[in-house]
Amino acid sequence: MTDKEIDLLAVCAWKENRHGGIPGMTSIINVIQNRVARRGKTIEQVIMAPWQFTSMSVPSDHEYKLDSETSTGIDLAMWHAAQHLAQQASTGVLVDLTNGSTLYYAPKGIQTTKTIMLPNGENVPFPQTWNPKAVRYTCTICDQHFFIEI
Repeated sequence: MTDKEIDLLAVCAWKENRHGGIPGMTSIINVIQNRVARRGKTIEQVIMAPWQFTSMSVPSDHEYKLDSETSTGIDLAMWHAAQHLAQQASTGVLVDLTNGSTLYYAPKGIQTTKTIMLPNGENVPFPQTWNPKAVRYTCTICDQHFFIEI
């Protein structure tokens, strides 16, 4: 993994889920790595694909303009943690908390008329453009639901 890829992992994890702490940022890196492995793409191709990690590629996303260099307090602490997690990923020691997931979403952050029932019986919002028959639920981490494509 190049220094640029390590930095991209850290920035994306930090922007996407720094409020989820270590587990939240780890889960983002896990999804990126799982997509790279499954889809045969580079880290940059996965992260910068349109509408995938919107904090990285969509200027209207409120996280898009965040800059770790001007961060303070807990955001700065989470930035340092994201860098450490990305380093762990680069050496192959970062544990996959997502059980191989390639997709995730925060139910609070989507507008949809679709729902899906989780294994615990809870009905939750489901992304409008996803096919529920093409994914399998794997886990919930920091209020985000994770799925693997089947």
